[in-house]
Amino acid sequence: MDIIWSSLLTVFLCTWTAVCLNIPNPKDSQFHIFYRRAKWVFWAIVSPGLVLSVAIGQYASAWRSVKHFRKLRIKEDRWSLRHGFYADMGGMLLQPKDSTRFLVNSRQLAYLVEKQYLECPQIMQSEIWDKSKTDTLARVLSFFRPLRSNYLRVLLWFVPLEPLFAGRAHQVMCTGIVLSMEVSTAEVLLAAGDVAATPYRHTPLDFVAKQSFTCSYDVMGFFGLRFDDRERPL
Repeated sequence: MDIIWSSLLTVFLCTWTAVCLNIPNPKDSQFHIFYRRAKWVFWAIVSPGLVLSVAIGQYASAWRSVKHFRKLRIKEDRWSLRHGFYADMGGMLLQPKDSTRFLVNSRQLAYLVEKQYLECPQIMQSEIWDKSKTDTLARVLSFFRPLRSNYLRVLLWFVPLEPLFAGRAHQVMCTGIVLSMEVSTAEVLLAAGDVAATPYRHTPLDFVAKQSFTCSYDVMGFFGLRFDDRERPL
């Protein structure tokens, strides 16, 4: 039983600290945030391939946005992978002229910048990092928990711990960055034409993500997987 409980605790701790959720809705209670995280941890343990595929899709989305911004001659200090991840997890809120504000992801931001509706956000990578709350203690405990033998403990002295602290944010505070746009939502939709005529499910800029395959809209949407608030990115 000691071996079983030790194994279960190790799996739980490693999974709990590895799952990185979207920024919660400011209206969410602590219970809802905990419950949402518990559901992702459950699927990560039961079907790790599913969560891995979603993570790969999120990485691909962030990387695609970086390539898009490079084509627009936007340098890395203005838009990087960290910017892409932060936008896709609900960190950037668009405030159009005379319109209701809504969240935009990295692909939608690239579209708005390309169409010259919006300038590339002036956000430093350090700004985004400052908004994170990395649970370093939990990760260190998870790292040391499975180690039993003295031989492995000795080897740890030669293992650099930087990778534990170099990962992306474990959880981001409920504060986003508001981007103001000088045109209204209606003007953007009218200029896009028929592709934007379909009623949207999440935000008025859903049509941008539908222009090509994405993990969030096509895979998760097909299976009806939805673990977070409707106002958050999928």
